Amino acid sequence: MFTQEEIDEVVKKVSQVLPAGNVPELILSGLLRLGERRLQKETVRTDLAQLMRGVENTLDKAAYLGYFGGPAAAIWVYQYLLTRAGKKVEDAFPEGVWQFYVCYGLREDTARHTNETHGFDTTLTEHQIHLDEVERMAAWVMAAAVCLHQYDEFLATEWKERTGTCLLRKLTQGQRWEGYFADLYRQWAEQKPYSREEDAGDDEQYPVYRWNKFKRFVLRSVRALPPGLVDKWRQEMTRLEREQLPRYQRQMTIMTTLVPGTYEEIRQPIPLEDAKVGLVYHGHYYLIPICEPGTRDPVTIDTILDTLAAIVRQSPTVDQTPAMPLTELAHLKRAAYAELWPKLSEPFQTALQPLATVPILLNFDPRDRTLPLAEIRQAERGLGTHPLTVFTTGPAREGTGGSFIFDQSHIFFDGAWGAAFAEIFTNEAISWARYLQAFPPESYQPAAPRRMVLTASEKDLALIQAGAKCTPEATAETNVINIQGMVQLRKLFKMRSDLLHLTVNDMLVLYRAIHALTYQPSVDLIHKLRELAAHPDTCDAAQAALSVMTEKTRINPTVLIPVDASVCDPRERVHPLSFEVPLTQLDLLSLHERTIEALNEYDKGVRTAYAQFDTLQRQYLLTLASLGEVFHQVKSVAISGQTASVKSLKLLANVPMPLQKWLNAYSDRIGWMNDMLKGREVFSNIGRVVYTSTLSRFLTAKDDNDQKDLAWGVLTDKEDQMYLTLRDFRPHVAALFAVGQKDLANAITQDYLNGYANGLNLFLRDLGRITVASRETKLSSRANRNLLQRRNS
Repeated sequence: MFTQEEIDEVVKKVSQVLPAGNVPELILSGLLRLGERRLQKETVRTDLAQLMRGVENTLDKAAYLGYFGGPAAAIWVYQYLLTRAGKKVEDAFPEGVWQFYVCYGLREDTARHTNETHGFDTTLTEHQIHLDEVERMAAWVMAAAVCLHQYDEFLATEWKERTGTCLLRKLTQGQRWEGYFADLYRQWAEQKPYSREEDAGDDEQYPVYRWNKFKRFVLRSVRALPPGLVDKWRQEMTRLEREQLPRYQRQMTIMTTLVPGTYEEIRQPIPLEDAKVGLVYHGHYYLIPICEPGTRDPVTIDTILDTLAAIVRQSPTVDQTPAMPLTELAHLKRAAYAELWPKLSEPFQTALQPLATVPILLNFDPRDRTLPLAEIRQAERGLGTHPLTVFTTGPAREGTGGSFIFDQSHIFFDGAWGAAFAEIFTNEAISWARYLQAFPPESYQPAAPRRMVLTASEKDLALIQAGAKCTPEATAETNVINIQGMVQLRKLFKMRSDLLHLTVNDMLVLYRAIHALTYQPSVDLIHKLRELAAHPDTCDAAQAALSVMTEKTRINPTVLIPVDASVCDPRERVHPLSFEVPLTQLDLLSLHERTIEALNEYDKGVRTAYAQFDTLQRQYLLTLASLGEVFHQVKSVAISGQTASVKSLKLLANVPMPLQKWLNAYSDRIGWMNDMLKGREVFSNIGRVVYTSTLSRFLTAKDDNDQKDLAWGVLTDKEDQMYLTLRDFRPHVAALFAVGQKDLANAITQDYLNGYANGLNLFLRDLGRITVASRETKLSSRANRNLLQRRNS
C-alpha cells in the first residue's frame, strides 16, 4: 500500500501535466481501495469525468482545452494513476487507448474525414447506363442497406487479414522466411479486391469473395513453411478469432448512434431491425428501413424503388412546406449540444429523435464538385450523431463528372479504412446500377414515405443560435505537386547510394518544415489586408492575418502524423506520432543554399568551384541519408506501439552528431498523449490508391485540441496525380469570418498551399540537380557507409 508521501509525490507529478486540484489524489485512493477487483467501465468514465471537471474548476476551460489538451492529458494522467495503483491499463481501455481517446478528443464536426469517389458516374458514362432519378437514388439506398447488413463481415475480413499476416510475421521472425513475411500485408493490400470481380461465384457476396481470395493468397504464401509452423499459425488464429474478433466488431461497428455527453460521446447500438437509411431530398429528411417490415431480412429493391418513387412524386407538394435546416445543430460543439438537448421543447425533441436510428445519411441535393471538400460537406448532414454522411455532386454533366463525397466520423473511421469503405460502398452502388439497367422496373407502386416534420419553436431556434459552435475553418486544395519528380528523385537517390532513402511522405514532411520558414505571401493579399486594416470594422481581423503572414520569427512546426497501428493490432487502430524536422540542428536550409550556389558556379564552368561543390554535395547527401534513417526508425517505433522516447531514438545507427544532439534535446516522452498535445499540425497521407480505385480527393480530420492550426490531407490517385487539401484553423480565420471576409480567409489559405506546392516542386528540381551533378562524386554504398560511421564517431 502507498504511504501518504508517495501519494503526494504522484499528485505532484501529474499536476505538472494536468492541474486538477485534489482530484488525482481522490482517484488514486479509490483505485487502491479496489484491491484485486477488476475495473468496471463506469468506474473509468466516472474517474475521467472527475479529472476533467477538476481541471475546469482549477483553470478556465480555454486553458484546459488549449494549453493542456484536455482529453489527451486526462487520459495520460489516468493511465499513470492506474500504473501507480498496480492496475492494468488494458483493463481500463479494453478497446485500446486510441478508441477511448477519439470518443473524448475527436468528437466535433471538424473531426471527420472526407473522401471523394467518381466511380459511379464514370462507370455509368463508360458503359452507357442510363438511370432515372428514382433508380439513381435506389442504387445508393440499396448499397447503404447492403453495407449495413454486411458490416460485421467487412470488419471480420479486415481483422483476419491484419491479424493473420501479423501473426505470420511474428512466427517467422529470426528465420530465413522473415523478409518475405515482414512485408506480407503490404503485398496483400496491393491486390485485395474492393468489389466482386469476374471470377466471383454467383453465390459469393463481396465479403465472402474477398475472404476466399485472401485464403488463397495465404495458402500460396505458406507453402514453403514447415507444416508444424503452419499448424501453429492456424491454432493461434482460431484462438484469437474466438477471443478478440467479437470485441473488435463491437468496437468498430457503425450500427451505432452517438449520444453526446459533457466530455465524451457514448456509442449507443442500433438494433438491425430498427436501423434506417436517412435521405435528404429537396431539403427534407426521410427515413427508409433497411429491413423488410417486421423482420431482420434485408429490404428488397422493389420496396426501395416504390418508396423513392413516392418521395419524388410528392416532392412538388412537399416543397411548398419550408424545410428546417439542421446544419446549425451539426455545427454545435458536442458538449454544447449535450447541454442544449434537455432545454429544447418536447415536440422538437420528439421530431428529432428518429434520427438516432440512422447510421448512414444520403444527401441527394447536389453540390458543386468544383468546391473544396471542406465546403461540400457543409450541407445538410443531420445532427452530428451519424457515423457516415454521403453527398452527391449530381450526375455527370458536360465538362464535369459526377462524384460522391463520404463524410466519416473519426470515432468509427481512420483515414485508410474510411477510404477503403468509400470504395466498397461505391462499388456496391455500381453493382445495383448495373442490375437496374439489366432489369428495369416496369412500374412503381408508390408507398407512403416517412418524411420527418421538423418544427422548432422560437425559443428552440434562439437556444441553437446561442450555442457554442465549432471553430471556423478556411480551406484550400491543389493538384500541382510533381509526384513523378518525387519518384524519379527516389530512383536517383537509389543510384547514388542504397543508404539514401527518403519516402514520398518523408519529402512532403521535410518540405513542410522548410516551407514554414521560407513562405513568402502574395503581394496582392498583403495589399488587400492593409486596405482592410485602415477601416475600424475590419482592422483587428486584418491585423491578425497580417501578423500571421508577415511574422519575422517563424516556427518550425511539430507535425502530428497518424501511423497505422492496425497492421500489428487492429484494435489499436492508430498510433499518433509527432515529429519536428531538425532543420536547425542539421543546418539544412543553409546547406541547401550553399550547395546550389556552388553547383551554379560549377555549371558556369568555374573550375575552382568543383572542389567546393564536391564537398557540399557529399555533406548534403549524407545529411539526407541520415534524415531518411531517422524518419524510418521513428515510424517503426510508432508502428510497434512504442512512443518515440529518447531511449528508443538513441538506438539509431549511423546518426551524425547534430542529430545526436537533437535527439538528446528531445523531451522525455510520457506516452502518446505528448504526441497529441505537441503536434500543432496534422499531416495525413493515405498514400497511392490501388489500380482499380476511383478515389480522387481526401480531407483529413482534426482533433478537438484548439492548438491544432492546420490539417494537411494527401491522396495520390491511380493516375499518379497527387491531391493535397488543407484545413486552416489559425486564429485570423475566425476573425475574418466574423467581419464577412470568408473569401479572403480562403484566399490566404490557398496562397499558403500554393506556396507549399510550388516551392516543393522547385526543391525537388534542386535536389535532382544536386544528386546527378557529377559522376565523379558518386558515392558507393560502402563509401557512404564508412562516411556515416566516421561522422557518427
